Amino acid sequence: MRKRLGGIVIALLLIGVVVFLAVDVGYSLYKPDRFDLKSPICTLNVLSGEVNVLTKNALIWEKGVDGMLLESGSRIKTSDDSRASITFGQGTTSSLEPGTDLIVEQLIGCNSDDSCDVVLKQRDGKTWNSVASIDDGSFQIKTASADIVVHGTLFSTEIDESGMTTVNTAEGLVNVSAQGEAVLVSEGQQTHVSPGDAPARPGPAPPVKNELVFSADKPGSFQIISPGGSSTGYLPDGSMVNQITGSRVYSLDDEGYSIRIPEPDEGEYSIVLHGDTGTSGSVSVEGFTEGERTFIQSQSGNITEESDLVLKLHLDVLDGLLKGVTEIASGKDEEPADATTSPSQPAGNDGAVVSGDSNTDEEDTTLFKALGSYTSNSWIIIVSVVFLFILVFVLVWRRT
Repeated sequence: MRKRLGGIVIALLLIGVVVFLAVDVGYSLYKPDRFDLKSPICTLNVLSGEVNVLTKNALIWEKGVDGMLLESGSRIKTSDDSRASITFGQGTTSSLEPGTDLIVEQLIGCNSDDSCDVVLKQRDGKTWNSVASIDDGSFQIKTASADIVVHGTLFSTEIDESGMTTVNTAEGLVNVSAQGEAVLVSEGQQTHVSPGDAPARPGPAPPVKNELVFSADKPGSFQIISPGGSSTGYLPDGSMVNQITGSRVYSLDDEGYSIRIPEPDEGEYSIVLHGDTGTSGSVSVEGFTEGERTFIQSQSGNITEESDLVLKLHLDVLDGLLKGVTEIASGKDEEPADATTSPSQPAGNDGAVVSGDSNTDEEDTTLFKALGSYTSNSWIIIVSVVFLFILVFVLVWRRT
């Protein structure tokens, strides 16, 4: 009788342990606010494809989700057809191109508006880094062959198959050091660092062969979304984002904005114009190959508080050269409003017609989402441990 009673108690205790642990995991999945926001964190943005994440203290990789919160110690890998970005405090971002392997090695103060210290370890691939101009805090990338430190700039870091690190500065100044020596890489320059060697003397970056230039008047805010899902421009709240590798944003004497994208990818681009009040907005698209303009097109339409103006185009590249942009159906029967064609690019040419759509119900232009990731509930763990102690006690009791 005693053994039978003990067996029943053991079974109930085992069931209790399993239930409590299941509740812990389930609760964390459905209550994202349980993430410990007191710890320095950053946000993963899945731009396209599948991104794998190995979170701090985890044993297996998991599929990254858009808006996932990450602590220091997390590792992110993009596949050959995926892109992602990581958002830190004060608007600093690192965009991961396909085939990139990156570890968030250290975060200090990145869960507030105060200073943010970031240390990343790049193992492979290419990153495009937009570092906010900040008085305090720092941003550092470590590779197998170099250390890169900046306080506010735009630059790319690429690691090839031999392990050589290439740093290309688009804006600002980047300090690159290795083997006890350091060089400063200024705007328009790049340096190479081979494993075991000191940084090479900075020299001019390779000239841009192809370039897209988007210009818009100033009805509100303006952003470009690339074929890979990366975005550059101004969001509706007025903040700026720069995820497209090499892209630059310029203000045109308070009359509008210009976004320049070097070596653009072939495929679909979306142009989003946000407005605060009912107004009309217009945008032009120019293509340049080896400094010569190959096409120019423009489009205009109405913008309201409830509805953005979304323009879509497909960029065609032939033999490595910009061929032009072709129309993409907007999904509506109506004709694009106020389409205009530059005399230098006649209508009917393979170069360009842009379609407009002021209804954004079918397009989610939200770039950053606030989701949570799994964090264990300490009380449930404590209760589970108590159950285990009772289980051990019952086992001993049965044997005596």
